[in-house]
This record gives sequence, structure tokens and C-alpha cells, in this order.
Amino acid sequence: PARATELVQRRTHLAGAEDRLGRARLVAPISGFVEQRHVDPHEPVVAAQPAFELTTLDPIRVRAAVADDRLALVAPGREVEVSTAASPQSIMAGRIVRVAVAADRTTRTHPFEVEVANAEHRLMPGMVVEVQLPAARETEAITVPMAAVLRGADLVPFVFAVDEGRAVKRPIQLGDVVGDRIVVRTGVDAHDEIVTRGQHILVA
Repeated sequence: PARATELVQRRTHLAGAEDRLGRARLVAPISGFVEQRHVDPHEPVVAAQPAFELTTLDPIRVRAAVADDRLALVAPGREVEVSTAASPQSIMAGRIVRVAVAADRTTRTHPFEVEVANAEHRLMPGMVVEVQLPAARETEAITVPMAAVLRGADLVPFVFAVDEGRAVKRPIQLGDVVGDRIVVRTGVDAHDEIVTRGQHILVA
């Protein structure tokens, strides 16, 4: 009887251990690659302790930044071109998916993110790439100086137009770049007088 009781206890302990082992199996929440491993095989871990860092390569996101005078060229949904230093002639299409509201305090540039289809894994984490903003294609259109274009907290571009001696805020839709000017598709007319100096004071 004593041996039978001991056998039952051991079987119970074994079943409990197997159950805990089954629940301890790590399953990746996404399909990707292990970028960093924080634990070694057979190393004890505790609840909520990071074990691995995963990364996805398709699509992949590229982080970039622009200075104040180029911010008017950056908007969510805008198409851009991405290339690497190793293959500058190999151009990949990308799309801006996020633009930071505030400038980086250290570099004083405005961060943004570009999503790129990367099925062939030509782009890898940590690579240095170049993001080419759109070139001018619209020549017969209304243009304003890029410095005249401002953005609010909602990132919608706008300019100030003079109307009966007053500066009036006009939301606009941007087009391509023409030199140091940018095409305005909607929001202003050809005869509108645009404020190009002191517009930042008007916002404040």
C-alpha cells in the first residue's frame, strides 16, 4: 500500500510537471525573425521576463527625418523612393505612414516613418538607407514657397492668405516640389497673396 501510494504521488507530480512544461512553451505572436535573445537554454525565467525580440522584414519600416524647410514635403500616404548605399541604383517604392508631431530635441529635425514592401529581404534592420522625396512633376500649377507652408497638431498643411488686409488660415492639399516651391492642388487661388514672412508668429 505504501509503495502504491508513493507511485500515485510520483505520477501526480509528473503529470503536474508535464502540464507546467506545456504551458511554458513560448509561441511567437507574429511571423518574423529573432533579432535578440535574452535567455539561454535551460535558464530559469520569471513571469513577464523578456525572452526574445522579434522583427518582421516584410513589410519593413524605415525611420528618417527632415529639416524644417523640408517638412512640407512629408505627409502620411505620400509615395517616396528608398535606396541603399550598397545599391544606389536599386530603387524601392515606399509610403510615408507616420510623421512625428514635434521635432527631435537633439537634432531639431522632424522624424517620420516609411513602409516598404520587402519580400526579397533587400532591407535589413540597422541598414543605412536614403529616402528620396518626390521630384517636381507639376509645372502648370499654383505654387507657394515651401517656407510658407505650416502644419498644426493634426499635421494638416496650411498657409496664411491675405484677405482684405487680414491673414486668413487656408488648409491646403500639397502636390510635388518645384525648386524651392511646392505645388498647392487645393485651398488657394492663383490671385491669392500668401504670407511668406512672419507666419510662425501668426500661429503662436
